[in-house]
Amino acid sequence: MQLKTIIYTTSRSQWIKSEFSKIYSVLNRVRGITVEPFTVEYLRLPSGVPTFTSSSGGVYIDWDWFKKNLPDKGHKAICLHITRRERDEIGMKHSAPGKKLGGVYNKNRDDNTFEFVVIADKGVASYGGMTAFMRIFLHELSHGFSHWRGVADFTHLLDYTFKNIQGIFFLHDFTNWNALVARVNELKARVAALLAGKIHAPLEAQFMDQVSQPFGVVNPIYKITGHHVGVDFAVPVGENCFAPADGKVVRVIENHPALGNATYYEFIWKGKLITARFLHQSRPGTMGNKKRGDIIGVTGNTGLSTGPHLHFDLSYGKFNLTGVNRFNFREKFIDPVTLY
Repeated sequence: MQLKTIIYTTSRSQWIKSEFSKIYSVLNRVRGITVEPFTVEYLRLPSGVPTFTSSSGGVYIDWDWFKKNLPDKGHKAICLHITRRERDEIGMKHSAPGKKLGGVYNKNRDDNTFEFVVIADKGVASYGGMTAFMRIFLHELSHGFSHWRGVADFTHLLDYTFKNIQGIFFLHDFTNWNALVARVNELKARVAALLAGKIHAPLEAQFMDQVSQPFGVVNPIYKITGHHVGVDFAVPVGENCFAPADGKVVRVIENHPALGNATYYEFIWKGKLITARFLHQSRPGTMGNKKRGDIIGVTGNTGLSTGPHLHFDLSYGKFNLTGVNRFNFREKFIDPVTLY
């Protein structure tokens, strides 16, 4: 993992930069991360910073306000550094009566960023030769490391009980986490590739293997092509039909003697215009733009039909049978099963 951190500080002199070399040396103990130099920006703290009260009674900065006013700018860790006086002006309080708040982090796990606040004045010493800023910064970032990996958090034990916040960074290890992230990204890429090469199935999955007449079989009922140019699915009346990709319903037919109720749907696939037809529906789709997977009609048993089924076909360009015959129909029509 690349640790990219941005620190917004209310100190014009940005004195915290003098602490960074020591912090880097501690963070480099963590296996599986690359620590990038911190980005620092001055922030003039506005009046009336909103807060919220936790269930335990602590008063903390409002994280929605934090994320809106302190953008991550491509960083994973976003820190706000303020003074103790500014903490009191905001009204932030520790949940334990009488205990002064030194830092806090956002426990929300809904995104990949980690937000935290460090409250420290210049020159205030802590244990082990550290300043208060360094100790609190490491403390909150340790929470973040546990937060990201979803593991038990021993930050308070190491800091408050053993007085060894630096030691916990020997325990943090992102090696397995990196391998898991790499695997997840690989699977996402594979799914994206599959979706890019496949259309949405016209019916629910349980009906897709109920083919009563496949593509291309000889059938003299089709006078022009002499072959079946789509796929027939033996499906009950009343099942939803789905848009194969983002596109548009361009024609709706009702009560045709052969087609019954039908929906003509156009979409772009790999740079080419494709027309999908859904025939023999009990209710056709509605005209207009649709998204992949939108419902565009309901299966039926209308028109020239021997039983409840859906005829689904795909053809290049706008639907037109001019010049199509029994010898070249495969140049116009696509076997649907090759695309979903």
